Amino acid sequence: MIRVVERRFLALCIFVAAFVTTGPFIVMSAEPTVEVNPEPSSSVTLPTDTGSDDSSSLSLPHIPLTISLSAHGGYDDNFRTLQQSKGSWYTNGGGSLLYDLPTRSNHFSLRAGADVTYFLDQTNGQKDSINAYISTSLIRNVSERLKLAASAYATYRTEPDFGSNVGLDTRQGNFFRTLDDVSASYHWTKRFWTVTSDKFQLVQYDTSSGIAGSVNRFEDTAGQEFKYDLFHANNTLVAEYRFEVIDYDTSPRDSITQFALAGLDEQFTQDLKGSVRGGVTSRSYTSGREETDPRFESSLSYAGAHHSTLSWRASYGIEEPSSPDVLSRATFRTGLELKYGLTDRITAMINGYYHHDENRSAIPSSSTGMPMSRFSEDAFDISTNVKYAINRRFTFDLGLQYSEINSQEASRNYSRYRAFSGLTFTY
Repeated sequence: MIRVVERRFLALCIFVAAFVTTGPFIVMSAEPTVEVNPEPSSSVTLPTDTGSDDSSSLSLPHIPLTISLSAHGGYDDNFRTLQQSKGSWYTNGGGSLLYDLPTRSNHFSLRAGADVTYFLDQTNGQKDSINAYISTSLIRNVSERLKLAASAYATYRTEPDFGSNVGLDTRQGNFFRTLDDVSASYHWTKRFWTVTSDKFQLVQYDTSSGIAGSVNRFEDTAGQEFKYDLFHANNTLVAEYRFEVIDYDTSPRDSITQFALAGLDEQFTQDLKGSVRGGVTSRSYTSGREETDPRFESSLSYAGAHHSTLSWRASYGIEEPSSPDVLSRATFRTGLELKYGLTDRITAMINGYYHHDENRSAIPSSSTGMPMSRFSEDAFDISTNVKYAINRRFTFDLGLQYSEINSQEASRNYSRYRAFSGLTFTY
């Protein structure tokens, strides 16, 4: 595992060096956007994650840097995410920074932050909730034909992430996740181009959690896209192939998956973009088992009047299971993130995530030696947040969040709501 991470880090360093050594670029027309939400997010993350992108933020003079400090308080009716719920008041404090530097030759951005949540009714041995993250991206147009891009995201957190297929849907201890992506886009003609990419993801739970051996893994996905612009009107046909390797620490879920997809990227207006993919996946496990499943992906993004932004995505296909006793699952997943400026001072946000899982091909239970039966599960998380800009530096916000899991395995069911309010200082 360590050697794999070292090789990935070395490859990323070499790729980043290309941004420094290559010459100036010639501006190209914008290409269709494929991914709506490049930075993984979750409504479970406490409000300090979004303090740095307020329209009321004041940047340091001559430096594209925004710094925010926040303090919040609230009530959580099931902070342990168990069937037998236990509520507690809590306090949260943290900070974040945003650095964004677009130039003629590069576009570099950096976002980072951390916060800690203390529950007043937590017992001895229970840890505070930690949320720390850092996200960077580099884009460089090397020439009129060639564009390079690289991004890195790392987070260390306690709360489950309903917005992505990472970790478990309950609190099981702190975990680390990194998602690194490099790509090269080359225009062979004015209407035909290719995108070659490689994406690496690592998920590691603390060994004290008790489930680390069955969920810790790394994933490496190499992809090749072929794109053709129809009618010179922002309608792009896409054919895509992916090759994915998944390696667990100890679980028998190690696999190789191949994706064959076709679809369309559409730029409806300057502000509204969408994409759709459909095809098939073929997965082979090291145990010899093979599975073939349909695959569907779609996304939509909008940025328009009233400082509004919208991001929607949906997918169906095979995913990594959230139960340690399940070999594989087929999942329908969708998520919506909406931000809207009600007035010059008031901004409202709503995030919603839902996924339906069909768990199958069970692994024998470590406790009984018998496999679990196939079972289905529904999970959703919805949160709302309203921010009021008191002045250019201080913002007051309040919010609500509700999460629920309904499973045929009764031991996995729980519901949870949280209410919070607080202040953010931005400089």
